[in-house]
Amino acid sequence: MKTILRWLNIALVIFTLLVYLVSPADPTKFWPAAFLGLFWPFLFFFNLGFVLLWAYKKKWYGLISAMCLLAFWPSFNKVISFNLGNSKEKEGVSILSYNVQYFSSLSGQSDIGEVLKDYTKEEEVVADIYCFQEGRNADWKSIADKLGMKKRWIGNGGNTVILSRYDVVGKGELEFEKSHNSCVYLDLDINGKTVRVYNAHLQSNKISKDTREVVSENKYSDKKLIRGIFSKYKAAVIRRADQVKELREHIDSCPYPVVVCGDFNDQPMSFVYKRLMDSDRLRDGFIDEGFGIGSTYNGNIPCLRIDYILSDKSFEQLEYRRIKETFSDHFAIFSKIQID
Repeated sequence: MKTILRWLNIALVIFTLLVYLVSPADPTKFWPAAFLGLFWPFLFFFNLGFVLLWAYKKKWYGLISAMCLLAFWPSFNKVISFNLGNSKEKEGVSILSYNVQYFSSLSGQSDIGEVLKDYTKEEEVVADIYCFQEGRNADWKSIADKLGMKKRWIGNGGNTVILSRYDVVGKGELEFEKSHNSCVYLDLDINGKTVRVYNAHLQSNKISKDTREVVSENKYSDKKLIRGIFSKYKAAVIRRADQVKELREHIDSCPYPVVVCGDFNDQPMSFVYKRLMDSDRLRDGFIDEGFGIGSTYNGNIPCLRIDYILSDKSFEQLEYRRIKETFSDHFAIFSKIQID
């Protein structure tokens, strides 16, 4: 039995290395790479489990997974963070990003703006800037008024929205080709400094309904349904790769410091995340100030972090947290940064 466990441990470490090397690859060249990254949170716990198992049995084999965890910790830290310090007691700009799923669970509410106002107050996430995805045709003027926002920028038929209490000096939209997803941005005058805030909703996978059917009705052997899920996922990751290239090019050409928020529909070991972060311009609020498993998707796939608030490295990260209460299939995320 010990021999079998030892070989399983070695196989796990090899698979961890494979996922680390392959998952950030460009999906337009090798699309299964995007799927491999979904295993990353589980690889952390499996390796940790082997460390604890061998420690209990007083065997040196635990060093295999211990060294694996140590070597890949910067990548594991993208999905599991252990910042123990309290939020820094400094004045800053607060930002909330939230995929509200078309407010579908609030369809019986007569005043969504009032609901959002109460929600942000109860959860203590009253923000200076709000980035909403999947907002559809909500009454954004009313919502902005209820949240105390002065300005609003609504793209893609109301699906991608930025609300701000700061004055606007510029605005624009990236209209992704052959997609209902989009990205809008505002250039804001924040205490005399111009900052560009992007709100990006990258290509949706459109497999939530199918995965719910597989899980709830135990259709794991339904080959047609499973093939359909992989086909949709393949099309989405390829389209997302093209979209993030366009977004990255736009960010690179921006003369102002930036904040990039949104639902990227991809996990932190993905090409999408790597493409945005390898510019060495952005910092990830979750890595700097988050704690625990960074799941932002409230669905059938566990440990899935697909919503982000990334900020310019010239800004100090003061606070980051995920809001546990939600009326969507996503969790809202909240960040506070200091803009000098």
